[in-house]
Amino acid sequence: MHKEIFSVDEFGFKTQLDFYDIEGKAKESLWPISRYQWKKQGNKVVERRVNLIGEPQNLSPYFAFKNSAIEYDKNDRPYRTYNLNSEAQPTNSEFGVAYYQDEYNDLGQHIKYSYFDKNNKPAVNPFGFSYATKRYDSMGKLKNVDRVDLNDQFMPRHAIAPIKPANSKDRENIKLVSLNYIIALQSLDSELMANTLHKYLAKSMVRIGQDGKKTLRKISYQRMLHNAKNWNKTGNRFPPTMNNQVTIFDVYHNMAAVKLTSDNWVEYLHLIKIDSRWQVKDLVWDHNNI
Repeated sequence: MHKEIFSVDEFGFKTQLDFYDIEGKAKESLWPISRYQWKKQGNKVVERRVNLIGEPQNLSPYFAFKNSAIEYDKNDRPYRTYNLNSEAQPTNSEFGVAYYQDEYNDLGQHIKYSYFDKNNKPAVNPFGFSYATKRYDSMGKLKNVDRVDLNDQFMPRHAIAPIKPANSKDRENIKLVSLNYIIALQSLDSELMANTLHKYLAKSMVRIGQDGKKTLRKISYQRMLHNAKNWNKTGNRFPPTMNNQVTIFDVYHNMAAVKLTSDNWVEYLHLIKIDSRWQVKDLVWDHNNI
């Protein structure tokens, strides 16, 4: 990131923030966000975040609020940040939080943040705690953060959030997405491929050259969309009846590890779930004839 440019309306209100690289080209942050947009709505400011191709992005990688609104206190400090639905109303995120609330002391120090559902009842954030309090020393330096669960019990600093075991629906979706990757190639369905793969796909194989040296061959997301349109145009890349087998090694929270064996390849897939949707994020493969 080289440059940030704010857009300001005639009243001095910041309406947009864009990121650029050193050559002046639009650039994404690591989250990945290329543009923030803000507009006033009553006593709130609605925030929208998009990437370079205009897709809405979460508030942060670990906090799945798409469109959000910020309510400010009488001192113009952020008080509540809401997750909004398509009607711009507060709604629960996939982990059950509709908004979080910030509190400050008389010195303006941030001393507490709490999580609530759409019914204003205490909720648990993705890290497993319901609220946290901050303590500062006499110089104003943060000394400690105490995290508390729904039962008002203090949590260890590095406590692991409670994880629900993978259910049968998750496993069915993981298997379906894994198979769709092969089906998209066979059926020349680039749209299915785009829905199956995460746009930050990392696909690779170990290639052995004629000199015996091993190198890593990488295939991009865009290349896979091209392959889905063209690779099986002759119709003879796959047998009439395909033999595809999916073995789910493990599922943990929003991650899954899978082995996909087809007539052509043996592949190991890492899948991730974002906004209740499973996609293939990483893939290593080799030919099924070694």
